[in-house]
Amino acid sequence: MKNFAAKIYNPNVGLLLIRIALGIVFIYHGLGKFENMEDTIKFFSLLDLPVFFAYLVATVEFFGGLFLLLGLFVEISAAILAVVMFMAIVLAKYANGFAGMTGRPGYELDLVLFLVLLGVACLGPGRFALKKFWVKDVSSLG
Repeated sequence: MKNFAAKIYNPNVGLLLIRIALGIVFIYHGLGKFENMEDTIKFFSLLDLPVFFAYLVATVEFFGGLFLLLGLFVEISAAILAVVMFMAIVLAKYANGFAGMTGRPGYELDLVLFLVLLGVACLGPGRFALKKFWVKDVSSLG
């Protein structure tokens, strides 16, 4: 088993897979907010948030997810998305509990996304990212 683990150990591939998963999730949810903006605005108004925040969160989720997927602006995108997830927990999900209540989602998935985003913000994009084409010293990419 130790030999198998040594053969598959590749932090750069691991970061790529995590970025792909996060990117798909946030692109999907950001796009969903844009496609159903009327419902998104209604939900945000239930949280006493102005319309501006519905558009802001949709934009951050869509473009943040796209940047994570492509490996551009990864650290800042992950950090901003982590703030969005933190606020989702505090404003919308925490009162429902960790696993949620009947018909009301808990904050378990939001917490996982929050922590993984913080990890990506700390680690950066890894080697497999478009960022390497925009940075002069590629040796600093890991």
